[in-house]
Amino acid sequence: MDGEPFSLGLRRDADQALILGEPLGRGAMGVVRAVTRKSDGCTFALKTIPKAGPQSLAGQTPTGEAMTIWERKVRDEVSLHFALGASLDIVTLHDGFEDEAGVHLLIDLCDGGDLLSGASVAHSTEDEDNAVVPKNDDDDEEFSTDSSNSSNAAGVNCVGECWTPFSEATAAPMIRGMLRALAACHEHGVVHRDVKPANFLFTREPDGRNRLKLSDFGKFILIIVWAISMTPCFVNRFHEKSRFRFATKAIQSRT
Repeated sequence: MDGEPFSLGLRRDADQALILGEPLGRGAMGVVRAVTRKSDGCTFALKTIPKAGPQSLAGQTPTGEAMTIWERKVRDEVSLHFALGASLDIVTLHDGFEDEAGVHLLIDLCDGGDLLSGASVAHSTEDEDNAVVPKNDDDDEEFSTDSSNSSNAAGVNCVGECWTPFSEATAAPMIRGMLRALAACHEHGVVHRDVKPANFLFTREPDGRNRLKLSDFGKFILIIVWAISMTPCFVNRFHEKSRFRFATKAIQSRT
């Protein structure tokens, strides 16, 4: 594909503004890298989305129809993140860059794993007492003392797999944060459609605590919610202007 497929009007000085680090992960949408912002030394994640579409990552040339769908998807995702704004419970888009090859989104660095794979970092000390270790039927002792066995975060030797359930004190703020994230989405007329443990990521706050953030809006849809007020004399329909403007902008990008 010759030339730049499309432009979003974003900044084009990523090389001057950011110091690129090692890749954190790769997926169908592109690659995520750790980066440092030169202006203040803060660390973020940089999500790079290829403008030529995911087929380009496999060396394929997308069709015109596929490119139209891809451009709409990228535009909608960027518009969504800017509309949601800064949030303690949603992965925040801090800045956006682009060049001829791709769109680069500067987002929160969530390097603590997801709700399942990174769960061990979120446990408080009291949770360590609740560690559940499967018992090996071939052993008479509850815990094996073989040094080759793995250990969990609490230092307990595990036979096979082991897991540590959350205490209510640890789980409660996490659940509240997850519900706040979904409420913020719904307030903007956004339905995530892919809520699962793998899309809640842990990030470490300045005070050392771990916080869950909702991520991956690749399957979201927008809805326009009409509030209906009925009296014996009339029916009045209205909507929030901010929600309508965002929904209209996203819908126009689909046409």
